[in-house]
Amino acid sequence: MKTGEIVSVVLAAAVLAWCQEPIMAQENVKDSPATMKKEDQAQGNLAARETETLVKFDAGVRPKTHLISPDNTRIAYVLERDGKAAVFINGKRIGEHDGVRMGSMVYSPTAKRFAYVAGKDKAWKLVVDGKESKTYEDIMHPVFSPSGERVGSGAWSGNQKFILVDGEEFSPYEMPEKRNMTPWAASVVFSADGKHWASLSPKKNDAVVIADGKETGVYDAATSVAISAVGDKIWAVVMKDEKWHVALNGKLGKAYGGISMIAVSPDGNRIAYVAGSGPDHHNLSWRVVVDETEQEQYAYISPKIVFSPDSKHVGYVARGSAQPWNWAIVLDGEVKKRLQGSGHIAPDGFTPAGLLIYSGFLIGGNRMPGGKKVLGIAGEKAGGKEIADEGVSAVTFSADGTRFAYVTEICRQIQKGATSVIVVDKATLFIDGKQDQEFENVASIEFSPDGKQLVVVARKAGKWLVIINGKEGPAYDAIGRGIFNEFEQLAGGKAIFAADGSICYIARKGDEVIFVREKPVKD
Repeated sequence: MKTGEIVSVVLAAAVLAWCQEPIMAQENVKDSPATMKKEDQAQGNLAARETETLVKFDAGVRPKTHLISPDNTRIAYVLERDGKAAVFINGKRIGEHDGVRMGSMVYSPTAKRFAYVAGKDKAWKLVVDGKESKTYEDIMHPVFSPSGERVGSGAWSGNQKFILVDGEEFSPYEMPEKRNMTPWAASVVFSADGKHWASLSPKKNDAVVIADGKETGVYDAATSVAISAVGDKIWAVVMKDEKWHVALNGKLGKAYGGISMIAVSPDGNRIAYVAGSGPDHHNLSWRVVVDETEQEQYAYISPKIVFSPDSKHVGYVARGSAQPWNWAIVLDGEVKKRLQGSGHIAPDGFTPAGLLIYSGFLIGGNRMPGGKKVLGIAGEKAGGKEIADEGVSAVTFSADGTRFAYVTEICRQIQKGATSVIVVDKATLFIDGKQDQEFENVASIEFSPDGKQLVVVARKAGKWLVIINGKEGPAYDAIGRGIFNEFEQLAGGKAIFAADGSICYIARKGDEVIFVREKPVKD
C-alpha cells in the first residue's frame, strides 16, 4: 500500500506548482488522437511498449491550464483565442466559453466524467460532461462522489445561495446582511457510497447544515461539514452562543473556544478534531479530541490529523508551550518521538503496519540559517530496517509492507524574477534500505499492487524518464501533471498501474503530448 508520494520539489509560490499561464499562440491541434504504436520486441524487463500521440501543438503554443485524468489516459486543457476559451480532451474540443475558471477542472475518481466552471464577470455556469447549468453570479468548484456518479457544487446570485447536486437546485437560502463565518458558497461532501451528501449555507444571519436537501440544524456560524461512509452521521463544526462545538446529526458536542479542523476515519465511524480552550480566542491551548476523548494539551498542533487505512490509529504532530520548538510526534495519544528546531513538521500517513510517517523541514533551535529535511516513522523500524531521520524527502511502501523505497536529496535554489523555487540538484534512490541510483531529481516512486514492480519517475541528463525495476524508458521533456511547467527541473509527475498490470503515463516531447503504456514481463 502506498502511504506517501514522493514530492521532490518545494515551491515558494503555489501558482508555479504545476499549471502555468503563458501567453498563447494560435490554436492548432489534432482533431483526434493517433493510433497506438506498438513495439512488440522485448526491451529489458518490458514485454512491449505502446505509444499514442494525444495532441500536437504548434511551436510555442501552450495551454492556459491543463489536467491529466486519474488513470493517466487523458489530458484536458484550455486554449485561448479571440477572447474565447476552448476546452479540449485529447485534442477533441468539448466546449467553448467566454472563460474557464482556473483550477475548476476536475475528473471523477473513475476518470469517466469531467466538469469545470465556465464564464466570466458575474455570469458563470457549471459544465458537467459537456452539459451546461443555468447561469449564476458565481459557482464553486465542482465535486464528484467517490464513484463519480454524482456531482455537487455551491452557487449564488443576488442575495440567494443555492446548493447544486446532480443538476438540481436545493432551496435558495437568503444571504446574510453581514457576513458571518459560514462559507458563502460552500460546496458539497458525499458519503463513500455516494448515496448521501451534506453541505453548509448561510440563512439570513444564521448558518444551516443541510443533509440530502434537508436542514439538520441552525447555528450562529459554521465552518466545515463531514459525512460518514454510509451517510448516517453528519458532523459539522458550528458556533452557538459564542462557543464552538462539533454537532453530530444536529446534537451539539462539548463547547470550546475554537475548533480548527475535523477528520473522519476511512471507515466513516470515527472522528478526530483539534479543539482550543483558554481565556479568549486569541490565547487558546489546543488538544486533539478523538471519539470525544480529549488528549494532551499543546500550544500548537499541525493542521492535519491522519487516520490509518484500517481506521484503528490516529496520528498528528504538536508543539509545547514551555519549549516552543520541541516537536512531539503523537500516535494514538502517545508521544513516540521528539524533534528540536524551528520549521515545520506534519504527519504524512501510515505504513501498512500502522506506524505513523512524519516529514518536514527543520532549522536549528536558534533559528540559524540553513536547515535539513526530516522524515521518520514514529520511532519504529520499517521492514526490519531503519529509515533515516534526516535528508529524506518521502518514503513509499509495498502493499504488504515488506518493501520500501525513499530518496535523499541535495537541493539548490534557482530564481526567476521575484519568485524563487527550490529544486533538487541530486537525488539518491534507496530501495529496501540499500543505495540504488542517483538522479538530478525524483518526482515519484510507486510499487505495483503485488510489490514486485518498482516504478520511478526521475530526471537524468536533463530529461525525464520512467524507470521500471531499474530499466530506463524513453527520455521526455516532461512527464505527468507538470508537463507544461516552465521550470523543467520540476516537470516530473507520476506513473499509474492499470488493472492489467501495465504502467501508464502521459509525457511531453517538444510540442507533442504522448500517452505511453509499458507492459512488464510476467513471471
